[in-house]
Amino acid sequence: MMKKVLSVLLAVVLCFMCSVSAFAEVSPTPDKYYTIGTNVGVVGSGTAFAAPTSGIAGQIVVLTAVAAEGYVFDHWQIDGKFEIVEGTIYDPVIKVEIVPEADNKTHGDLGDYADIMGEAHFKPIDSEATTGVGEQETAKPDDGATAPQTGSFEIQAVSVIALSVAGLMAVAFVYKKRTEKTK
Repeated sequence: MMKKVLSVLLAVVLCFMCSVSAFAEVSPTPDKYYTIGTNVGVVGSGTAFAAPTSGIAGQIVVLTAVAAEGYVFDHWQIDGKFEIVEGTIYDPVIKVEIVPEADNKTHGDLGDYADIMGEAHFKPIDSEATTGVGEQETAKPDDGATAPQTGSFEIQAVSVIALSVAGLMAVAFVYKKRTEKTK
């Protein structure tokens, strides 16, 4: 009789030990770093830089354009997945937020240089504006279908619980049959 009780107790302990991993926290994934680059439309018309030049999703990046002598800043052309959080594409200094899943290199005319690529455009001081005064608008990031990802954690937990219950029922059934035979 003592062996039977120990067998049932061992089976219960084993079932609970198996279910512990199902309720453990999922290991965090390391942050994905995105690259940010800058470029100038016409060499010699000015300089452009980003600070920082890499970052994680949700991080704010400052894009800065500085006109060379004889030039004035005109506009930014920005490729990649971003959201402007301060300023417009017509401001020499703007802040953009890195949008998650920007894993494809730039999608437009700027080539495969970075996850987000800002190209500063300048015009000679004596020329007409190419953008016009009334065209102030905010650049739009690339649209993409993003959805929260789910893993197999929920399925694993339910499976372990179901198997544990089935195991306990099997042990109880065997125990009941053996006790009926010994009577």
